[in-house]
Amino acid sequence: MRNYTKVLAWLLVLVASVAGTSAYELTTKDNKVITDLETALFKVFDVRGEKIIWRVLDRIDTIQAKSNNERIVALLEKLEADIDAKYTVGTYALASWPTPILYDSDFKAQFGWKDGNSLNFDDYWEIDAVEHVAVSGTVFEVIKKVSDDVYQVTTKEYPVTNDTFVHGSFLTQVQREKHNDRVKNLPSEEKMIEMLRSIVGVDYVWGWNAPEWIPKLLEVFPPKSEISETKKSQWKLTWVDCSGLLYWISNGNTPRNTSWLVKHGERLDIAWKTLEEITPMLKPLDVIVWRGHMLIVLDEENTVESAVSYTDKSLTPWVQIRKIEDSLWEVMSKRTPVSNYWDVEWAQFVVMRWYK
Repeated sequence: MRNYTKVLAWLLVLVASVAGTSAYELTTKDNKVITDLETALFKVFDVRGEKIIWRVLDRIDTIQAKSNNERIVALLEKLEADIDAKYTVGTYALASWPTPILYDSDFKAQFGWKDGNSLNFDDYWEIDAVEHVAVSGTVFEVIKKVSDDVYQVTTKEYPVTNDTFVHGSFLTQVQREKHNDRVKNLPSEEKMIEMLRSIVGVDYVWGWNAPEWIPKLLEVFPPKSEISETKKSQWKLTWVDCSGLLYWISNGNTPRNTSWLVKHGERLDIAWKTLEEITPMLKPLDVIVWRGHMLIVLDEENTVESAVSYTDKSLTPWVQIRKIEDSLWEVMSKRTPVSNYWDVEWAQFVVMRWYK
């Protein structure tokens, strides 16, 4: 008991030395000691912030490494776990699976909804809270731990101003040290064309980019009772939106939203040109894009897109191949071809060559 008290006292003195507070007399009752210590530490942390938290955690690690007393180690592990649970600022994690990123921290309200067997769809068969699906290996910075299983995070691969959340079941290696950035291996042109052809017919849903499915969603958020195969497919986010289609085939090497894609790559000089002039300029994987939608040039004759109609709900939204002339005619009947997206003030579009 004397060694136990001595080590905890040493810890508190060291904490005091780095945190700018004075030590106090420790009791020998485990829970009381930990509670008192945490109370003192948390007050200091709230004032001094992230830097002091990591200095204290590092000191705990040092004491644990030097101690051969199992009781001391167990108590310090509890202390460290409590600190990590309350303060996760500056920690990092990796996506171990394709990982849904939500604007809402209540995952069960999206996957299960009111009856435990439904998804929280809106009128356009979209789950509004699902913003994006991060590819495996994405590095997250943890802002805070919202609950036992949910983290508020940011990632430079998908920079947004809104609060975004991921579920801990999709993460691995939650740690203080920053992970190396994900290695973005870009598939060959032939492979990406093959991938585009392989998912023709897959349904459109805004914000989704995982046409290969996320089976882990059924494991983490199991339905209350048996559901149909169609609903299982929906539960696994087996759909894709327009820019998600490009993000998927490029292995996350392209911006996720059209508002970023209008600036990504080399702009073709299409300003004020006719359909007949623009068509022969296009090459496979060129992107016909404006803020809100995009199409991908598949080959010399066709485009591919994941599209939905917001005016005619009877139209089936899906990934479809169309003739270049038909696609361009439809686009140019409503929009003006420009070489710089901000050249004119009315409806416009650009063609970006991102793959060389």
